[in-house]
Amino acid sequence: MHEFQVLVIGPFGESESGGIATVTRELISAQNAHAKISAASTTRLNKPTLISFLRCIHEVVLFRFEYSRGIKLVQFNLASRGSCLRKTLLSLIAPLLGLRFVFVIHGGGFLDFLLRQKPLYKRFVLWRLKQSNGVASVSSSLARGLMAQFPKYLPHVWPLANGLGQVENTTRSSALASEESVKIFFIGADSAAKGFPLFLDLADKYGGLDSKFRFVAAGGTTLGRQGNVHQLGVLNSKELQLELESAGLLVVPSKVEAMPMVILEAMKSGVPVMASKVGDIPEVLDQGALGTLFDGDFESLERAFNYFSENGEVLRRVADQAYLKWEHEYTGDAMFNRHLKFWQKSAYK
Repeated sequence: MHEFQVLVIGPFGESESGGIATVTRELISAQNAHAKISAASTTRLNKPTLISFLRCIHEVVLFRFEYSRGIKLVQFNLASRGSCLRKTLLSLIAPLLGLRFVFVIHGGGFLDFLLRQKPLYKRFVLWRLKQSNGVASVSSSLARGLMAQFPKYLPHVWPLANGLGQVENTTRSSALASEESVKIFFIGADSAAKGFPLFLDLADKYGGLDSKFRFVAAGGTTLGRQGNVHQLGVLNSKELQLELESAGLLVVPSKVEAMPMVILEAMKSGVPVMASKVGDIPEVLDQGALGTLFDGDFESLERAFNYFSENGEVLRRVADQAYLKWEHEYTGDAMFNRHLKFWQKSAYK
């Protein structure tokens, strides 16, 4: 058995249901017949303060000297904005301590974010990525985009295609089989990037007191009614699981995505998915064979929704097939093994 001590620098624990936090928790607690992953520490480096930065350096130094066995790596999680500069700066001290370091890029907007930066900042970030022992992305499409845009700096980016396995005892959805109203569910920030305005428009046209559809959203900052949408606000993992299991359809109308965790959660729960054709969504849903895809505008969304309303039971059977794909490719063990291979290669580079 191998034992990896990996210090993960990223927004761990910031949100009970956040994508990066979920992945980090999964990696820290993962158990496998071939290896064990443990984290010496996790740090949120989001506040732009000197104290926060010094505390993070202190944790890296402690990590270096507290462990004498196993392979020592520092993993920096990079999202599209926030603490990207501070994490890349922090990576400068890793080789001074004899530590190998890797970057894992989260967030479908990272490539656009990097392209918009000033040349000096952009070159610094790309230089640190090139100097690292490995660069990975949670998204295959994002990995391809980075390699195509910056082949000099990023000739190879590992596509990790994170799975999700933290929910035990999941109950398969039976919402479509009931005679009650069907819940149409949205998970994410109430922002244009997540496509929430499209969801509002859909609810305005097909929701209401006399409709058989109930439109519900979770993850936004608003509570209560917003048009025909009932806003639940931010939920913890257990609450979100229960809400998803009672849904008849998950709608993901995002403008930008990488590998949406909510789609994997829906696949595991047996909930049909209707999603825009961005990021890794078409790949995960087998180009529409395991869910309904639309182009990202309201007309396309409406056509997809009408198909769902007329063919609900057909989409239930499609959701059963999607569950089989999740079971085969996106469990916690599958995610663990992909990360393990990335770490093994990076540790011996």
